[in-house]
Amino acid sequence: MKIAMMKDKAEAVKEHQRKYFWMENSYGSTKVVKISNFLRRIGEINVSDAKIRAREISLYSGKMRARSKSCIEKYCLNEEIVSISGILREFVSWQDERKKFIFMSNHAITRILENASLCTSVPFDELLFYTMPEVIELLKAGKRINLHNRKEAFCMYYHGHGRLEYISGKKAFSVIAPLISSRIDKSELRGMVVSRPDAGIVSGKARILSSPNEIARMKEGEILVTAMTSPDFINAMRKAKAIVTDEGGMTSHAAIISRELGIPCIVGTKHATKSLKDGQSITLDTKKGTVK
Repeated sequence: MKIAMMKDKAEAVKEHQRKYFWMENSYGSTKVVKISNFLRRIGEINVSDAKIRAREISLYSGKMRARSKSCIEKYCLNEEIVSISGILREFVSWQDERKKFIFMSNHAITRILENASLCTSVPFDELLFYTMPEVIELLKAGKRINLHNRKEAFCMYYHGHGRLEYISGKKAFSVIAPLISSRIDKSELRGMVVSRPDAGIVSGKARILSSPNEIARMKEGEILVTAMTSPDFINAMRKAKAIVTDEGGMTSHAAIISRELGIPCIVGTKHATKSLKDGQSITLDTKKGTVK
């Protein structure tokens, strides 16, 4: 928005792209956002609206501090609770920083694998199933991995007691099978209400997105249903009337963004994406934390 209000935008856009080229990356894929993409988005911004929004953002922290102070006084919170609340605020910031650096790191990993593919003639899509030590061994000694078990079943890793163990094939499936086969009550979902601008009932059409690559399917006023959100879901979240996720808690990405957008959000339902159907009419009770 700041760039949209500038007269000379060229250098500012270049610097912006250098800092935020990774914004459409995710945990599973990467994409370099080009300068032309940022220019297009800037061209879509109404300068008058941008000035209003910029002011809202500048006042946001002060409003949150005032609300926090009001809650402390209203509920007579003691020093320990106030201290824990402050720590949780820091955790929220750390969580977003962690995601930022994961997405930036994924860009570097993608470049490494692209070059490894050129050097070894092993397809890039196959290298996605390699561990980093296996990629190093491939480059050093030309050692290829039989990926049949990893592709056909599950691949898991266990980290503890000073060791890292990868499990695949039947052994991995035996661990995950009980979770897959567990009975799901499809009549009602229950989770944690993390955003409730207007307490009550919210109804709408469920739009189930399994990855950020599907956000083009999201229409204005639908209810976003997904396993969990990340920064690359933001365009879908802005269109959503409400958000429902399988995972997450009070400091999850979905929780934070829904509160900023002022829309209802229920997280931690465990299996909303499996119980609900895409396009189904659903109702959220933001008092009870249920989805039907």
